[in-house]
Parts: sequence; C-alpha cells; structure tokens
Amino acid sequence: MKKLGIKINITKDDSTAFLMLLVTEAKKLDIELFSDDSLVKSIIPDISFLDGDAFFNEIDALLALGGDGTMLWSVYAIGGSEVPVLGINIGSLGFLTSVAGKDLVQALEALVNEDYFIQDIALGTIEVRRKGKVISKYQFMNEVVVSRGDSPRVVTLSLGIDHDKGMDYLCDGLIVSMPSGSTGHSLSAGGPIVHPEADVFVITQICPHTLSARPLVIPLSKSVKVKVKKSAKKSLLSVDGQEGVPLLENDSVVVKKSLHGVKIIRLQSYNYYELLRKKLKWSGSNLV
Repeated sequence: MKKLGIKINITKDDSTAFLMLLVTEAKKLDIELFSDDSLVKSIIPDISFLDGDAFFNEIDALLALGGDGTMLWSVYAIGGSEVPVLGINIGSLGFLTSVAGKDLVQALEALVNEDYFIQDIALGTIEVRRKGKVISKYQFMNEVVVSRGDSPRVVTLSLGIDHDKGMDYLCDGLIVSMPSGSTGHSLSAGGPIVHPEADVFVITQICPHTLSARPLVIPLSKSVKVKVKKSAKKSLLSVDGQEGVPLLENDSVVVKKSLHGVKIIRLQSYNYYELLRKKLKWSGSNLV
C-alpha cells in the first residue's frame, strides 16, 4: 500500500505535530498522502488534496487519526467503498483505533510490506418510521439507543423480532448493539462482551422495571423493531453516541444488518483479548 488517505480530528491536541511526523515518515517509505479536507491541505502542503469520489478511488487505504469518534466518522465517509481503514489513536487507547500513535512507524511499515490482516466488521442500518412513513435513515457501527430523553419518567417500549410481536418494557431505554459496540453503552448496562466478528445483535435494557429482564443476543439476519408505546415527553434516538431525532409515541425504530460492512486493518500484533485486559482492566481470579 503506497497511497494512503487521511481523516484526522484536527481539533485534537498535537494533531498538527502528528501530521508533520506522518509526512516525514511517509516520505522515507515513499508513501503518497491524500486528504479530502482543504484545512488539512492548508496546514500541511505536502499532503495532496482530492475531493469527492476521486479521494476514495485513488487511495489504497484510509488512516483514521484521532479517537474512536474519528474512526466512526471515517467509516461513515467510506459508505459502500471497499477501501480498508486503519485507526491510529492520538491519545488514549481506544477499542476501534487499535494502533497507538507511538506505533505510527511500525504501522506504516506494515502497510508498505503488506504485513497485516483484514477484519470484516458488520454495520447496521436504521429506519425511523412515523405513521407508516420512513422519516429518517441512519447507518451505525456501534449502537442505537432509544431512551426516555430528558424526561424524568420511564418509557414503555415494545421490542419485536422479525414478525414476532415481542415484549413490552417499562424502562429508561433499549440498546441495540453491533458486536463492535458491545464494549460501550451496552456493557455498562449489563450486556455481554461480544467478539467483533460475531454475526449477532445484542439487545440490552436500560434500568428495566422488572427482575426478569436479561440481555438478548440474536442473529444479524433478524430485524429488530423498537416502538415507543408510552412516553411522558418525547423519547430520543441516539446513533453511535450522536443524537438522531426526537421520537413521538407510536414511532418505531427498525434496525437491520447493512448490506455493506467495513474492512478494518489490523497489525499482526493486534490481540482483541489483550485490548480487553488493558482497556477494561479485565482479569481472572486473584485466588491462585
């Protein structure tokens, strides 16, 4: 890989210094760098500017430089393209951006020498339906949350799987997570940790008013429907940590597996379980 695109969170501390380091190391390895952000081009003239489809048509891989938010932004930008993404973290170690900034040189050498592997990650799609019409659509990589929003009172949400009418929950909200998002909001609400390559949705209730509620793991081939049955105020749809649209009573959120996934570049040293140990301080019993 000799032609690399760049997506960077330019607001992060030391982002300009990191770009300059990237340019220096790329020249040593005869790598061409491209950006579709004119601001990046103005800061670092050595980076070529390409706009629109020309950007993704030209590059061999995309470098997402920042945090997990930058990684998500990069995945959205790719759309249905086959261009693989390598997340390089500027700051603390993230789950999606698995390469630390200090390992930049190692990462670039691995790309040039093709010493890496590709991990295929599934994405999800969302349709918000109101009175039988689709009013908005989204794509997500981590999770979709239907919650009570700013209301102090619980909501009644109906959960349906495919054509089954499902069940009702009196709760603060429901989380539908992709495997790659299982270590986020779903985990904090009591959901399981799921390997990113698993073909499943994880459905987790937020503060359900029942002792019998448990997280549910279902195949990605299924369709998930969350309907707002009763709410004191407008409920809220959140997509990958970003606000979507306010939801009214009888609105439905339909979640399915996307036809398009994303290809994530992993270095040979990548170890998902080591990442869990570091990020979550995951360990076994100390009684040995």
